[in-house]
Amino acid sequence: MAEEDKEKQDDGPSGEAEESKAPNQESEEEDSDEISLDDIDALLNEVAPDFEDELKAIEDSASDMEGADLEDSVPEEVQLTFEEKFPKIYRIIAPILGVLSKFKLVNRVVGAFWRRVFSITQRLYFFVKDGLLKFFHLVKTYIPIWINFIVSNSKDFFSYLSSQVKNFLKLPLKVKIMAFISVVLFAVTALFAYKTGQGIWLPILKDKPLVSFYGQAQYQGSINPKGELVPYHTAFPQPEYTLLLKHMVISLKRDRFDSTPMAAFEFFLNLDSEDTAVEVKDREPQMLDAIQRVVENYTYNELNSYDGLKAMKKSIVKELNTMLNYGIVRDIYIKTKVLKP
Repeated sequence: MAEEDKEKQDDGPSGEAEESKAPNQESEEEDSDEISLDDIDALLNEVAPDFEDELKAIEDSASDMEGADLEDSVPEEVQLTFEEKFPKIYRIIAPILGVLSKFKLVNRVVGAFWRRVFSITQRLYFFVKDGLLKFFHLVKTYIPIWINFIVSNSKDFFSYLSSQVKNFLKLPLKVKIMAFISVVLFAVTALFAYKTGQGIWLPILKDKPLVSFYGQAQYQGSINPKGELVPYHTAFPQPEYTLLLKHMVISLKRDRFDSTPMAAFEFFLNLDSEDTAVEVKDREPQMLDAIQRVVENYTYNELNSYDGLKAMKKSIVKELNTMLNYGIVRDIYIKTKVLKP
């Protein structure tokens, strides 16, 4: 038994080795039957050395033919000239363009002008065409939808309205009368507001007070204020009155810190009417006080000159005229003037 086991053990590994060798031999036999790509290239180089160059030339020619086919397949855009697009107009303007073509500058200007006209006309044509297409699309698409919507909903609306009328008729009489009165009041209020807005019932709410004769005048013109206008107070002349005011002593404005300038005046007022003289006489203390406030703003040197006295008299006349209720002071005269520096 021991000898048989040993024989089996000896036979086992050797059998496995033989079995493993068999597939390897089959794979080697299969590999020996196949030819690699490198062997094919080497065989071609030996048989036909120029085969690789001929193959590259064929590939290049095929790529050029494909590109040529693609270029030939794209249609070229044909741009029509102005003569081809508008032959009738070109026949009319051709003689004019023939004469103007002798001048290069004129030819350029005319060409640019016609190109601009053609461009604007073309844009206008496409704009109108696009607008018409949109309009027809609207009419064709949406108007039937709106009509169907109105027809389908009108039945529901009228049925709802009839049901509301029936419900209103079932209400008590008092409620019906109140509803009728409310509707009447609303209509009257709306009519009143409309008429008022038109300026019929309450014109004061619409017509504004007249503040200018610009829209009412029958004639408009310019007036020379120096030669054509007459002062209002001299347009209707009346007897002039001259009134002597009381003597006054006034402290003048200092022009040095160590001086106390003084002035004594007696004034005559030239008035335009008797009523003005009566008012000035009744209000003489106020007039004297106003004159004193004006004079004390001047210095000794100013009142000792002709221009200073003229400015003082003008200021006094202006101040007194703002105080008077009737008439004006036309002028003022100096009866007595005493100045102390």
